[in-house]
Amino acid sequence: MSGYPWFTAPTKVIRRAVDEDRLAHGLLIVIPSGWGREAFLHELARTILENPSVPSELETWAHADFQWVQSYDNEGNPSKVIQVDAIRALAHFAVQRAAIAPRKLAILPQAHNITVPAANALLKTLEEPVSNCCIVLETSRPAQLLPTVVSRCQRLPFRFSRQEAMDFLKSQNQSDATSCLDLAGGGPLDAIALSQTPEIAIHRAVTRLGSDRERTAELDRMAKSGNLLDMLDQWYRLVIRIFSETKVNESNDSLRGKLLEFADELLIVRNQIESVKGVNTRLLLDRLAFLWLACAVS
Repeated sequence: MSGYPWFTAPTKVIRRAVDEDRLAHGLLIVIPSGWGREAFLHELARTILENPSVPSELETWAHADFQWVQSYDNEGNPSKVIQVDAIRALAHFAVQRAAIAPRKLAILPQAHNITVPAANALLKTLEEPVSNCCIVLETSRPAQLLPTVVSRCQRLPFRFSRQEAMDFLKSQNQSDATSCLDLAGGGPLDAIALSQTPEIAIHRAVTRLGSDRERTAELDRMAKSGNLLDMLDQWYRLVIRIFSETKVNESNDSLRGKLLEFADELLIVRNQIESVKGVNTRLLLDRLAFLWLACAVS
């Protein structure tokens, strides 16, 4: 399967189950953002269907023994929400014989977006297993799934740690591994993507705000940036990370309060820049800089 080191354990589980013909009827795959969910699902399909020609774009792949469980809106566009119609189609697919591959495979992407009626219909399908059909629930938010649905699935043994992410980034010669990982929310692949875009500059930018000599020039650059909204999003994530890492005690209460106030102000400023015509962006950034320095974390 995928060469990412954090996929080693679940890869072995799937390969062994396929080799021994004891693949579970329901599999639960929990992969956080930025850890390669698309790559794992692709290789999972190749392994379960024993087909080396599986395309990377699974959602558009037409194969008799594969189903990407998807609902559509009234205009025929893919919907983020999984409705009961998609689960009914899955139930019909599950009871059919495999046409080409040794077994059938259905994938519910981001399964936490399933509606309650659809989840109840899915539960019935999971409770009535059929041979040679594997139903995979992929999610980054398992707590949003019905406990009864989760209990009917075998959960693959993924392990995602900050140290493993750091080691991987260093193996990819990412010199800004720590800052990129923080700004990306902890996902190493998102960190690599971030390091290759202008947004990584926000980490250096907010650091320069602490210098009287550099602050004005830095705020001018930010105001003229073509990706200012994205930079504000990254700044918000940086603040939340600092807040989460600040220990809860009496001496830190003031700092934590200021961080929350600053995070709220970031959202307000972002909304004003995005929605108010002719807003004075530079003046808003001056206020953000003042509040940021009051947090004393730059």
